[in-house]
Amino acid sequence: MKYNCELVQDLYVIYEEGDISENTKKDIEDHLKECDTCRNTYESEDGFEGNLLDTVKETPSNQVDEGLFLKLKIKRFKIGIAIGLIIIIFITSNVAISTYFNSSYDKYIYERKI
Repeated sequence: MKYNCELVQDLYVIYEEGDISENTKKDIEDHLKECDTCRNTYESEDGFEGNLLDTVKETPSNQVDEGLFLKLKIKRFKIGIAIGLIIIIFITSNVAISTYFNSSYDKYIYERKI
C-alpha cells in the first residue's frame, strides 16, 4: 500500500469529483483493492467522518473577515477615486470646449459688427 488510510480519506472529495491526476487516482485505486474499510466507503459514496466537507461548515476566523473587509474597502476607495477623476476630466473638458466656442463666437460677432 503506497497511501495510508488517512490520506485516501482526505483525497475522497477530489477523487469523486475527478479533479485528480491519473497517477494519484491509480494509487488510490491500488489502496482500495487492499483496504476493505476505505473501499466500502468509496463504493457507498457516503464519505468519511471528519472529511473536508465537515471542516467547510466551520465559521471563518475574524482575521479572514477583517482581511476581506479591508480588500473590499480598498476596492471601493479605488472605484471612488476613478469616478472622481472621470468627473473632473468631464467638467474640465466641458469648460475648455465652452470657453473655446464662446471666444470663437465672440470673435465672429465682433467681426460682423465691423
